[in-house]
Amino acid sequence: PVLYLAILRPMNNQAQLIEKQKEHLSAIFDTLSEGVALNEIIFNHAGEMVDYRILEVNKAFYRVADFVKNDPNRGQLATTLYGMDSAFILQFWETHKNATESTHAEMISPISGRHFSITTSPFINNRFVTSFQDITKRKRAEEKIAVSEARLSVLISTVDGVVWEADAQTFNFTFVSAQAERITGFTTEEWLTPGFWVKQLHPDDRLWAPDFCAECTLRMEPHEFEYRLIAKDGRTLWLRDLVTVVSQEGQPKWLRGLMVDITQHKLDEAHICRIQSNLIAAQKLARISFWEWDVLDNMAVWSDETYHLFGRNKHDLNEHRQDFLNLIVPADRDRVNRALSDALDGSRDYDIEYRVTLENGQTKTIHALAEIVRDADGTPLTMRGTVQDITEKKKTEERIEKLAHFDQLTGLPNRIVLKDHFKFALSLAQRRGEKLAVLFLDLDHFKDINDTLGHGIGDQLLMETSRRIKSLLREEDTVARQGGDEFTLILPGTHAEGATQVALKLIHALSQPCYIQSQELTITPSIGIAIYPDDGDNLEALSKNADTAMYRAKAEGRSTFRFFTAEMQTLSARNLQLANALRHALVRNELQLHYQPQLSIQDGHITGAEALLRWQHPELGMISPAEFIPIAEDSGLIIPIGEWVLRTALSQLKAWINEGLPPMVMAVNLSAVQFRQQNLPELVSAILHEIELPPESLELELTEAATIGNPQAAISMMNQLHEHGIRMSIDDFGTGYSSLSYLKQFKVYKLKIDQSFVREITIDPDDKAIVTAIISMAAGLGLQTIAEGVETAEQLAYLRLQGCNEVQGYYFSKPLPADKFREFSLTLK
Repeated sequence: PVLYLAILRPMNNQAQLIEKQKEHLSAIFDTLSEGVALNEIIFNHAGEMVDYRILEVNKAFYRVADFVKNDPNRGQLATTLYGMDSAFILQFWETHKNATESTHAEMISPISGRHFSITTSPFINNRFVTSFQDITKRKRAEEKIAVSEARLSVLISTVDGVVWEADAQTFNFTFVSAQAERITGFTTEEWLTPGFWVKQLHPDDRLWAPDFCAECTLRMEPHEFEYRLIAKDGRTLWLRDLVTVVSQEGQPKWLRGLMVDITQHKLDEAHICRIQSNLIAAQKLARISFWEWDVLDNMAVWSDETYHLFGRNKHDLNEHRQDFLNLIVPADRDRVNRALSDALDGSRDYDIEYRVTLENGQTKTIHALAEIVRDADGTPLTMRGTVQDITEKKKTEERIEKLAHFDQLTGLPNRIVLKDHFKFALSLAQRRGEKLAVLFLDLDHFKDINDTLGHGIGDQLLMETSRRIKSLLREEDTVARQGGDEFTLILPGTHAEGATQVALKLIHALSQPCYIQSQELTITPSIGIAIYPDDGDNLEALSKNADTAMYRAKAEGRSTFRFFTAEMQTLSARNLQLANALRHALVRNELQLHYQPQLSIQDGHITGAEALLRWQHPELGMISPAEFIPIAEDSGLIIPIGEWVLRTALSQLKAWINEGLPPMVMAVNLSAVQFRQQNLPELVSAILHEIELPPESLELELTEAATIGNPQAAISMMNQLHEHGIRMSIDDFGTGYSSLSYLKQFKVYKLKIDQSFVREITIDPDDKAIVTAIISMAAGLGLQTIAEGVETAEQLAYLRLQGCNEVQGYYFSKPLPADKFREFSLTLK
């Protein structure tokens, strides 16, 4: 509280009012619980403060100021009373000489250890006031709160109060200290307005606070109460008022008191309540509960949450230790007893997990922690700790463990488990001198299903595949999913004959139709087999060799199996070498196109040219397309290479037309990988537009096998190409297995008769029948036919007789470089 401004500077110049104010202030001065001293500055000849004398002190000063060096007397110097030195006085002068507001400080009395709040007023007429408030109680309370509420650690700040006086009948204020404006925002003049206090009370507190104060006033009782006041800025303040009733002639005349802002304290209390509430809620959510066990009398105390955790109530159980042990699953009891004994003898902390049986027969997993309270001799007195339900945590850990070792989709072991199983199987094989088979299985054309029907159906197909594989294996066998559509099988004690039987069963089982979401899917496996110890003595070598054998199975028609051979090892190394070299073939200009003429069978004029890719490596020489095209498809390089082929072939056609060659069609082979490109129609149209050729100048040749994986997707892509005006033909017709019902829906205009039928056409009745059927069927469907591999006049004559439209082959010309093709074309004019 700051009374000194009123003491030093009266508010009104009227003499009568001044006398009255002095009377009031003097009374208030002595009623204050604070120690207050009125001081006068002593200057030297240079106008600097050298000391100050005490003019007046209130009664509380004697009680509060136990830190002074001597007894306070009127006129006594501060340096004598407080033991100050000249340096301190000078510093005090420099700090306060221009001060316009009170300054506050806190100190601890070296004599009593009590805490004091010291307030120093600004200098007015060479006088100032110091007040000393004993805040020891508040400090102790703050320390107690800080200790008891370790989580909160909130220190309630020192509050400043308002010294005030009011009429006991009307509650109109006649005096307030300057702190009133600092705390509430209202000026002294506003506080002295009649009815101000009641008006600014919170609406809820206005209903009771004035009545409460009036009742206490009538009984002449000092009173203390808390209420809310609306500040000038609209904030709601909590205030604690300590009120004294001053009587006159036996009747209440004045109310004098100290008004303290406790808003922050109230907020802190609410915050603590929220924290405690949240802590209780968190304990319940985390299912953490407390227990205490008296070691001497063997009795336990459980919190309510502990009973809830164990699924029991207080009526079901006594608080004896044995009752607790009876709840534990029998298999865990000995372990818990040992943990308790170890904790009591100090050899180990009590930190254990165990299971308890609930009343409904289910079990929970509990994590228990405890500490031992011992006497001075180390004898255990009490054991206290917590228990927590970690059932879900344990289930999660088990799920994580499963995810770490098993495939999430199929539930099959992953490579980590596969390695462990292989080590065990290998050790058995070595001890017993037995064989061991490793199979590498890959699903044929599985990517087509994912790309066209979606990963959801693909995942279900993988789950069905894993189920069928497991159904064919023995208990000692292991199957693991390697990722994607690849599976590795370990068959202990299995030689080549046994591996053959397993592979045949797998091919038969996996090739059966599978019905998923109204889709009938048929998929086949390709299997590679490696045998220990012939093909390797560790999992890495055997898996690698089985993988190599699997690729040979794919290369030789799929839906079959192959055993690893040394020749495959050589081929695998060759493929790796070609794959690495092929990555640089485009940028190094190692790729080139040759063109084979296509002629009308009726008059022999050139109708088109088939662009054929060639690779001339500077060190490996000429590499066959049959060797590097599959490598390009597997590596994804066929996409940029295929785009280069399209652009190069069409650019060459444009050049020939500009040179005066007759119009013709450029036929370009399209791989299955290119055919699955979603942007294929747009890409082809863009290249045609770039080179300025009409769509009918291009014919895309697609093998029959590229359509069988997903005929519906093939039909959709052909429709899109047809809408862009791009024509398509089926290459190698008759060698695949596509349904004729789908062929009717394909937007193709030409069938190419495979050279394998043309080669023996003059001597093999079956080939004659096949060729005749293809030409007849094509005519019936309104399609053109072209026969490849024509090498003799007899073959040509038979094809002409059957009505074939076009031919190509060595009888006319082998594939030629661009300049040689131009020369050949000119010879036919």
